[in-house]
Amino acid sequence: MKLEEFVRDAKVFYAVVRRLEIVSEASRRLDPAVKSRHPEIAWREIRGAGNIYRHEYGEVDPELVLNTVRVELPPLLAVVEAELGRAD
Repeated sequence: MKLEEFVRDAKVFYAVVRRLEIVSEASRRLDPAVKSRHPEIAWREIRGAGNIYRHEYGEVDPELVLNTVRVELPPLLAVVEAELGRAD
């Protein structure tokens, strides 16, 4: 989705922001050992972004949200998959 479409589609924008809030909250609940195995992930920033999404929603920049989805989430997904593989 292009940025212009993303900004225009309020339903999609707010759904994505809500999902990022959930990711942020889930990161708070992770075992510290998981975080220490993956120092390449910006855990503090993930936690902080959730605070912005929840409390400063008028300041949420759609371009940064889309960048988070495109650039920041793929490495996090790889970590999740690796950790789930450890559980097997």
